[in-house]
Amino acid sequence: MLFNNLNRFCTPVLIWIITGILSGCSSSSSSITLEGDTRSVEVIGASNELSHKSWKDERIGLGIQALLAEALFETGRFKLLEVKPEIEQKRREIAKGMWAGIYKESDIIEFLDQSESEYQAWAKVIYFGQPTSSASAGIIHHSTQSAVIRTEVVIYQKSSEKRWRATGEGKSSTAASSVVFTFQGDNVDFDQANIGNALRESLKDAVGKIFK
Repeated sequence: MLFNNLNRFCTPVLIWIITGILSGCSSSSSSITLEGDTRSVEVIGASNELSHKSWKDERIGLGIQALLAEALFETGRFKLLEVKPEIEQKRREIAKGMWAGIYKESDIIEFLDQSESEYQAWAKVIYFGQPTSSASAGIIHHSTQSAVIRTEVVIYQKSSEKRWRATGEGKSSTAASSVVFTFQGDNVDFDQANIGNALRESLKDAVGKIFK
């Protein structure tokens, strides 16, 4: 599968431009159906609304960018397109700026005009919780730690300036004592923590609500 490597290392060196048939893409006020038409969607990046210090690393934002591309690809409506290295590098810097808070959603609109895609997508991490539960039976004590994450996914149509957005939630639990990020070089390894599973589930949940 094309994204097998992403399941282990969310490599940030790719710029995700995807094409596909968008049908039933909806917002709270309207819906859009593009039957028979192939459309391109560029994943711009992800922004961070959390105050947790462990979420500040720019590699996390680039990894989430890749996870959103994966979520869109796995709907079966999309395929990846290659872009020129210079464009890839420029988009990567924009994605870093989004995660660092340099660019807000209102700021990135000017970058969208430079995109070759008719549609653009980005994500925002809006909640992170770590509930812990425990149970005892005699001398046996069991403790479970969870990661609960909520994200918002936005699809933007450049020609009409319309936006469709949805919020998704993901949860993952383990008996391990930690849900921290692990990194290897330029990559964040989402498979080594609850956070990666919860992020993946949250993004898929949001995408599923947009592309019903």
